[in-house]
Amino acid sequence: MKLYKDLYDEGMKLQVFVDISTYCNAGCPECHRTEIEKGGLGKVDWLPLVQWTAEEFMNAYEPEFVKKVKLWEICGTWGDPVMCKELYEICDYILDHNPYCELTIDTNGSVRPISWWTKMGELSKKCKGPRIRFDFAIEGINQDMQEKYRRKTRLDIILANLKAVTDAGAKAKGFCVIHKHNQDYLQEILDMCQSYGAMTVDFVESNRFYNGPRFEFINEKYERDYLEQAEGDYVKPKYIRGAQVDWKTRTEFQPWFLEMQKKVSEVKDEEDIY
Repeated sequence: MKLYKDLYDEGMKLQVFVDISTYCNAGCPECHRTEIEKGGLGKVDWLPLVQWTAEEFMNAYEPEFVKKVKLWEICGTWGDPVMCKELYEICDYILDHNPYCELTIDTNGSVRPISWWTKMGELSKKCKGPRIRFDFAIEGINQDMQEKYRRKTRLDIILANLKAVTDAGAKAKGFCVIHKHNQDYLQEILDMCQSYGAMTVDFVESNRFYNGPRFEFINEKYERDYLEQAEGDYVKPKYIRGAQVDWKTRTEFQPWFLEMQKKVSEVKDEEDIY
């Protein structure tokens, strides 16, 4: 068994998972940070609101260490990384000292202006290995389906930001938590994500139904609500053969796709949250 020191000395073998913010714009009922009993879907009382500054990150991870890391995964266990004010500066610092590393960021993608996402995508110009990659939480083909679980997020904004960051050079994937309300639309979700620049979508069935097939909570309107566990013989998307092999054929004339396409085109470059 290799020790940490062995991996460090060998260089480019370390993998780092870092959570840099407990702030989040969403209110997902099954998330550990979400208060589900008092209503409003805000954060639980015991969780402090903190975020890393670029200076703190640089002090924690000095250049010599950054050069040893093969994979940086900036993921939101207790918040969304994109809510971190200095995420750009942190990623810029990592790539300045190790352009060969793999750098991934998990996000709901429903915050920060389009111009910020373009700027983030352009960081890929510094990459000499894998391009920087964003994993967007996309769980529906319309707003009603998206916010059934990803509460307080807007699908049109997410797709506009997905397009902006991939057009600027970054890679992206979708991430979809499967529930009963979206289990029959997985192929459509994949097609839609790919039409806005995603390589693919990772589908994962929710494992947070601890007391049966219904997850009950008090929603953002202070009303009793629930989610239902996926069931039956739903099929995860596969590569389609024959006449429907081209995703454009499956989306170009679909009313749901055209409606969302119009909404995405109307998303404006709003002022940043900071």
